[in-house]
Amino acid sequence: MSAATIKDVAREAKVSAASVSRTLNGGPGVTAATSERIRAAANRLRYIPHAAARMLITRRTHTIGALLPDLHGEFFSELIRGIDLAARARGLHLLVSSSHDGIEEAAAAMHSMQGRVDGLLILSGRVDATFLRANLPGGLPVILLNSAVAITLTDEQRTELQRCVRSQTMDARAV
Repeated sequence: MSAATIKDVAREAKVSAASVSRTLNGGPGVTAATSERIRAAANRLRYIPHAAARMLITRRTHTIGALLPDLHGEFFSELIRGIDLAARARGLHLLVSSSHDGIEEAAAAMHSMQGRVDGLLILSGRVDATFLRANLPGGLPVILLNSAVAITLTDEQRTELQRCVRSQTMDARAV
């Protein structure tokens, strides 16, 4: 038996697919009785929303990527665990890849994550601004760790960055 679709739920609940979507996404415009009927039909059919379809609509993956130079050893194991715990606490998932400390492998990993992550953590002493411009899509939030990439900031950007760093440091201490 194939997985139930939103159309199957709509047919079972005798409503439109739009009503099913609004109900399951917490939107307005559906009565309480109809919402209850839709949720009951979804449960009976064991409906699970299609993640790829949802990503196309929302343009969000709820996933962050982590590109590390290696995955072997206690340090990287603990680093991955910490990143994953922080991501999960915020309702996000983690996609991990290794560059095996090679620049070509880093580029390949970054390209494979495009469209699959909402942000990227890069731990590498080997990346530079030219590499990042060539391999990162515009608009993707990136955090560089152990990187000597030089950037030029306006006074306003510098103040905001310092505020964010203080805030993140305080959040890290709370964890």
